[in-house]
Amino acid sequence: MRNAAATHSGKPPELDRIDEFAGRFPGWADLVGTQTKRIDALEQSIVSLNDRLMHDTYLSESLHEVLSAVTAIQATSDILTDETINPEWQARFSRNLKEDSARLAEISRDLVRYFDPSRAPPTETASPQDEAEVWFAESAHTLSDLEQDDAGDLRALFAAELAHLSPAGQEKVVEHLERFYRDAKDMPLEEVSAFLEDREPDPAGLVAHFDVDFPTALRRLAMMPQSKTRRPTGLFVCDGAGALTFRKPVEGFSLPRVSTASPNWPIYRALGQPMTPMKQIITSPGSLNERFVTYSFCQVRAPKDFESAPEYEATMLVIPVLSGE
Repeated sequence: MRNAAATHSGKPPELDRIDEFAGRFPGWADLVGTQTKRIDALEQSIVSLNDRLMHDTYLSESLHEVLSAVTAIQATSDILTDETINPEWQARFSRNLKEDSARLAEISRDLVRYFDPSRAPPTETASPQDEAEVWFAESAHTLSDLEQDDAGDLRALFAAELAHLSPAGQEKVVEHLERFYRDAKDMPLEEVSAFLEDREPDPAGLVAHFDVDFPTALRRLAMMPQSKTRRPTGLFVCDGAGALTFRKPVEGFSLPRVSTASPNWPIYRALGQPMTPMKQIITSPGSLNERFVTYSFCQVRAPKDFESAPEYEATMLVIPVLSGE
């Protein structure tokens, strides 16, 4: 209902009578809710596909090769229509035409294989970052093994779960796992749960209580079991260039991994205000009165030598605002 209502051009929906509608027509309410989730999923798929078309390096290079081959074939064909060309040059251009045609056919076949999941496993076309995001989504972002006092070798601990990933994908997942494990060591689950009891998520309070930095507190809140935080949470981390290096979407809100996103999003605004905690309530694009509270912080890592530059990393925690708040 959210997105459909947002684009509805007629009378606005009576949001204050939703409970009455659901009570009188539970079947219709369930159908509308199911359709809403389906619409949201389809719109997110469109956003992801658009992001891929805009920023997929392989696709961009392949399309460039297609255009180059087509241009070469067209130019050669125009030359061959000239009846005054001598036989020797005609043979050369005919050979060029054949080679360019073969190259275009091969590029086209590669593109078909690239987009056809039945011809290639997902790991062959997905980037390591894509693999990591899918892996964490399937693990529900709550990894109980990370709560152990001594988890040991994380690669060995999660060997079975990582087996289907590419080597680069495994490296990316382990990189995130090691960071989340360090967060769990600095902020033990039971202590965080006790701190959060009878109170809303409080990143600043956690920072002071556990003597950690803001990014650690934001990541820890995002990776807590939902039963502990009582609310679903989203987490987004980006580098100094604005490219997202980790995404944990929350229902109703997500950001493309690589895109020309609005600089007004809190995570990107934080990049312009390093080491400054930022709290902001925002409305997700395409939704209807669906609000989220965001906590953002940009951390700067000092260079280790005189030749290096500081490293910037921004982190944003996203929590849905409950109705009535």
